Amino acid sequence: MDRRSVLLSGAAVLAAPFIQTSPARAQVTRIRRDVTSLSTSDPFFTQYAEAVKAMHDLPQSDPRSWFSQAMIHLDHCPHRSQGFAPWHRVYLLNFEAICADLIGNPDFALPYWNWANNSGRLPGAFFGGTNLDVGFWGDDGSQVGTSATSALTPTFGLHDHPAVGSIFFQRQIDLLKTQTDFTLFWRQLEGNQHNTVHGVVGATGGHMGSLLSPLDPCFWLHHCNVDRIWAEWQAAGNVQPAIGENYVGQFVDGAGNSADFSADQYVPLANLDYSYDSIQLPDILSPFLNEPTDEALNNLLRQEIRPIGVGEAPAEAVLPNVETSVEVRSAGILDELFEQRFFRPAEIFSTQRVGVGQRRILARFRDVRPTSAANGMIAKVFVNCPYLSPVIDYTDRNYAGAFAFFAVGGSAHLGHHGGEGSDFVVDITEPLRDQAANGRLDPSAIEVQLMPAISETGSPEASFTFNSVELLST
Repeated sequence: MDRRSVLLSGAAVLAAPFIQTSPARAQVTRIRRDVTSLSTSDPFFTQYAEAVKAMHDLPQSDPRSWFSQAMIHLDHCPHRSQGFAPWHRVYLLNFEAICADLIGNPDFALPYWNWANNSGRLPGAFFGGTNLDVGFWGDDGSQVGTSATSALTPTFGLHDHPAVGSIFFQRQIDLLKTQTDFTLFWRQLEGNQHNTVHGVVGATGGHMGSLLSPLDPCFWLHHCNVDRIWAEWQAAGNVQPAIGENYVGQFVDGAGNSADFSADQYVPLANLDYSYDSIQLPDILSPFLNEPTDEALNNLLRQEIRPIGVGEAPAEAVLPNVETSVEVRSAGILDELFEQRFFRPAEIFSTQRVGVGQRRILARFRDVRPTSAANGMIAKVFVNCPYLSPVIDYTDRNYAGAFAFFAVGGSAHLGHHGGEGSDFVVDITEPLRDQAANGRLDPSAIEVQLMPAISETGSPEASFTFNSVELLST
């Protein structure tokens, strides 16, 4: 088989499974389902609408009220840190408990908004002036300068957005879950899909574009999907590092009583009393924080991260609708594209298995510093595109993906959401493979290009800087 055939071949799943002993897991009492697959008559819609109304009927001083629950996010959410995933997991669990208590249904479970299904559109129950329509309540977002609006409609979903639609396709989500390094997995999930959903939905100045995003009923389903993708990654057997954070006095339980939580208590799937309809957990889960005992398998699955090039960013800030290009001198990129790697498939298996495919090439944007005006700004990423302009969308073969800024400088209460530097990661493998397969790739120098877009209500003063672009083979 020649190199091109290897390059274009798909990933496969190996027959060799692995299972280990672990402590008994919590009894799963609730299943979170795909809201885009529910029938219009499913009881969830009535139950959630009842819960949303009941929370609105509470005085705002009640910690279970709709506004109080949103304020938790404004005051405490740890975006751009490794605590992002477990904090929101605890947040969802307590919100779910409040809903269950208010409607008298202990089995109540939130569904997840599957971005990959039905063109990334929400069900009709979230429109038309219902209790689940953000516009129905007209909640006040003056603290962060937002209003009760949404850019989504019954016929316009995430896939319909010309700048970013493809990052929500199932293939992109599946590729993300093959990333075995937690930091690279998390940075992509939060910075790319998570942030971009907030930017797309809140593009008209809506609550979803701010730290008061929980005022929009779709917020909770959005974060259930983030949690689901993380849970699938965990169920596949990927190793989850300890977080070591404690949430003291941040949350209240279903009865409104203050409760303290430890992040690591809620990281292991074995400790959770819920699961997702997309996960069939093995009879025995891999122990939390323990590598497989089979040393050969351990070595096989340890994904080496190889730096293969770096390019310095220009001194000028990155501006909306203006191309910023970084030349990255690379070494051995063709060999990396053709080399195989092993990963843990996040599929519905009764046992954990091993998958094989080609290595992925990631562009890591280092020390990215957005201005407060960059909130909602979406940075489209292209590779070696000779005709790049603001109108080139995700259907272009040189398009790699996107990352977005969410809630930067969004709260007077939170200095840690401002313009401090952080890394964003975009998988640029697909355009590189296309260019290599068609003889258009110069392997010694890769042009990584940014073309940012802003929302309807975005500021023309939006900008950000970054230090460099590093190419990683994983």
